[in-house]
Amino acid sequence: MITPFSEDGVNLQEFGKMMEYQIANGTDALIVLGTTGEPPVMSDEEKVSLRHICSFGRYKRARFDDLSYVER
Repeated sequence: MITPFSEDGVNLQEFGKMMEYQIANGTDALIVLGTTGEPPVMSDEEKVSLRHICSFGRYKRARFDDLSYVER
């Protein structure tokens, strides 16, 4: 998933809407923080907020993968 931004940083409300849209339309997994290049410009707080939204918002409805935690 892309990470939507506003002038103030990550737009968490819009991200929640996008996540709900994906789940409602049958996605099997939500992949955030790594596939479209946003993490280097995001604060740790913003990353934690996205993880929180995905962890609780998708509960038992879709798998959640956070690529920023891949060990290198």
